[in-house]
Amino acid sequence: MVVENELVRLLGERKDWHQNGVSVPAIPESAPFSAEERAWINGYLAGAWIGSLLSSRDYPKRSPREELPGDRGDAYLTILYASQTGNTESLAKRLAEKAQEKGLAVRLYSMSAYPREQLQKERWLVAMTSTYGDGEFPDNGVGFWEFLSSDKVPRLEKLHYAVLALGDSHYPHFCQAGRNLDERLEELGAQRMCQRVDCDVDFERPANRWMEEVIQTLLERIPRVEGPEFPQGIQGENEGQLTTARAAREDVSGKYHRNHPFLATVVRNIPLTSLQAGKETRHIEISLEGSGLTYLSGDALGVFPRNCPLLVTEILDAKGWDKDSWVVLPGGQLLGLWEALCSHLEIARLSRETLAACGSPQELVDACKPLTPRLYSIACSPKVYPHVVHLTVGVVRYWDRERLRKGVASSFLAERAAEGARVPVYVHSNPRFRPPPAEAPLIMIGPGTGIAPFRAFLQEREGESRPGPSWLFFGEWHRDGTFYYREEIQRWAKMGVVTRLDLAFSRDQEEKCYVWHRMLESRKDFYRWLQEGAYVYVCGSLNVGRDVEKALVEIFRTEGGLKEPEAQARVSELKETGRYRKDVY
Repeated sequence: MVVENELVRLLGERKDWHQNGVSVPAIPESAPFSAEERAWINGYLAGAWIGSLLSSRDYPKRSPREELPGDRGDAYLTILYASQTGNTESLAKRLAEKAQEKGLAVRLYSMSAYPREQLQKERWLVAMTSTYGDGEFPDNGVGFWEFLSSDKVPRLEKLHYAVLALGDSHYPHFCQAGRNLDERLEELGAQRMCQRVDCDVDFERPANRWMEEVIQTLLERIPRVEGPEFPQGIQGENEGQLTTARAAREDVSGKYHRNHPFLATVVRNIPLTSLQAGKETRHIEISLEGSGLTYLSGDALGVFPRNCPLLVTEILDAKGWDKDSWVVLPGGQLLGLWEALCSHLEIARLSRETLAACGSPQELVDACKPLTPRLYSIACSPKVYPHVVHLTVGVVRYWDRERLRKGVASSFLAERAAEGARVPVYVHSNPRFRPPPAEAPLIMIGPGTGIAPFRAFLQEREGESRPGPSWLFFGEWHRDGTFYYREEIQRWAKMGVVTRLDLAFSRDQEEKCYVWHRMLESRKDFYRWLQEGAYVYVCGSLNVGRDVEKALVEIFRTEGGLKEPEAQARVSELKETGRYRKDVY
């Protein structure tokens, strides 16, 4: 109580923070607190001060814990979503719009913004989530899942629910988050009104069919009501104000998008690695001139690749089929076999057993999944390059049973997308990986091609008059040969745009060293930055994401004097407040 009273007194004395231009508020050294108390309070104040700079649009706040408007669970449909890259969020908004158009009263929330005490009152719930990392929930779904898995959650016998799961079958734990959510709701006594659907990367058709089934079921069972208690529109998480899903989602009419890509021109394609590096990484520039497409730092470019023609020839020769044979694609399009295999079907992972079992070209088409676009983080800022996007592409090549395997998109871009080539592309919005305010302290951890979005962030900070401090962690195999964008990064370090630079080249010494080792070596400074309100951004592989998070927990444990569960809770808190953001693949 003494600490609380003294804190209130000091806060009252320091109303001049913003007026006097003090960048980050802090408790004075003379304050009657212990070092541990002062560190905790300063971290809280810094986070709160930085949070005040954020717009509710980019960083939505949890709704007040109060009764929701029209608090009749039997008449409302509540839609919850957890999304890392925005696909699930877009689907949730689309479902909300469709339901609202049918006369249903709808509440739409991200799982992180949903007032959890409302769950026991719900009668109709639709939950939609992607799977992130190693079978985990997206960042804005972790807290809700922890609550749902705890002993605090009530029984839900009166709840009717449906779950849509998104994932990528190329990875283990396909749609695991959605499966776990579905099973847990059933364990709590909730009644499944529609079967869960697990969507792969080509999610549009199965997701649309599932939405149609859900809406039809709801129309048959949920009361439709009108009146001031149930206003027309969709109850959302933005401070309880009504919105419509049509206004909330991107209007793509007349624009280029995933289902209508733009045929863009490659204007530059150069290696970033030396011939002796042992790997190939390329810098590729693609013009968006004439498309009307725009992007923001943190976004990705969707690229529709073509399969390797040598692989297509190998398949045709093995089966003895005519390349001009006609086949029908899943959408009903009639196409020649050669073009179907080159640009419409996933054949790189086709097993020998599947190929042997196909007795005709049409059987092969029916056995293959559609060829889907690959996403690459945009490595430049629209403030510097408004009509061109830069990509940092690591070319995948490896030997498997005496056979050279290639990444479909990376080898396409490296080998068959020379300057002047045309490539179908679209901009994939990634609102959860936008840079923080320019004044905020920023820690960027981007080994390998994970440097791409941070190159964009730093280009923007270079143009700011008074950017906040920036700490960059970068790592690769060798300093000579794989230090991507070396001259730019060193120039930023000299200018002070990069306040601190930590490098980890794993094969330049006998003992391997990675970026998370550098984090732990600098744990005291890292912890101090966190206490001063720093944002932590990570981009890289799934393994990078896991190891960085372990290091972050360890930093909280050792420097904060916390036990393991408490340290993990601090990391979860950073996620929920938007100060720890990951883009891993």
